[in-house]
Amino acid sequence: MMTGRRHNRPDLDAPPTPDDFPGLGPLVTKLVQYDPHVPPAVTVPRWNRFLDLPNDYAGERAGFLGSGYDPWLAKPLREDGQSFSRDELSLPLNVPPSRLAERRELLAAVDRSVARWGDSDTPWADRGRQHNELQRRAFNLLTSSAVRTAFDLSQDRDRMRDNYGRHPFGQALLLAHRLVEVGTKLVQVNWHNDGSDVKSPFWDTHKDNFNRFKTALLPPLDEGLLALLEDLHLRGLLESTLVLVMGEFGRTPRIGQVVMNGATDQSGRDHWPHTYSILAAGGGVRGGAVYGASDKRAAYVTDDPVRPPDLQATVLHFLGVDPNTIILDRQGRPHPASLGRPVLGLL
Repeated sequence: MMTGRRHNRPDLDAPPTPDDFPGLGPLVTKLVQYDPHVPPAVTVPRWNRFLDLPNDYAGERAGFLGSGYDPWLAKPLREDGQSFSRDELSLPLNVPPSRLAERRELLAAVDRSVARWGDSDTPWADRGRQHNELQRRAFNLLTSSAVRTAFDLSQDRDRMRDNYGRHPFGQALLLAHRLVEVGTKLVQVNWHNDGSDVKSPFWDTHKDNFNRFKTALLPPLDEGLLALLEDLHLRGLLESTLVLVMGEFGRTPRIGQVVMNGATDQSGRDHWPHTYSILAAGGGVRGGAVYGASDKRAAYVTDDPVRPPDLQATVLHFLGVDPNTIILDRQGRPHPASLGRPVLGLL
């Protein structure tokens, strides 16, 4: 769902590697024009992972494009997800902008003396280019007051913060809206560690499906998403902002049906990749429309199938990127940015 490609390893929980295909955020950073003083792709509030284990999943990072194209991870400063202010975006009192500029000029002079790294095929060449890209972004962010302001949610009125919900998901959506306002091209809000059961974590409802939806999952989603869409609409941003709500697979059409995970009980739903829905809004999408259809059991697609590569190609198309644009892996082999076709029927 994040790369539009089949996973290249049998272990689906494997961590990211430098040979992975890039996720959407890195593709946006690589292929979309953006304000250099704004992070082009941001992930909030953490990398996708199971509960709070240390390993994250492949798919969100830059893979063979190089870590210089990784999205910026914006972690909350508090466990309740209520603050994202970044002290690292402010200059120390003893480093005014003029002194920062002098430091940058000095560093550029040093870089020129080792410029051969970027012009050779040595193992250092790629590392040098990644370092330069990260360095360039760091200097730009230090001189951007708009980005500092975007991360300071305390500047919003209490009523606005209440509208999004005083929970990690709602405040992450509020930050997403503020980043879109200052020019960030892609924001991915991952579900937070909500303390759910290890055998039925987050939206992976192998047990107590309906109660969990009603009491824990849908209320914050409903509250935060409504506030985001209303906010974008009132500020004239919804028509130019595509909002997607999605998971990575569906749930069995029959309650209690076990197809993969023995933890699924009679009140739960197991994994089901054959048919599932996503929500799309804004960005020119036809409101109130349903695209595609399944059979009467909601088990298999019958009309207008949309595959993960098609979804990825659609996002790139909305951002002005030709899905056939060529990107190179670490061995210099060419790959199209996407293997899918944009779903123009959404428009």
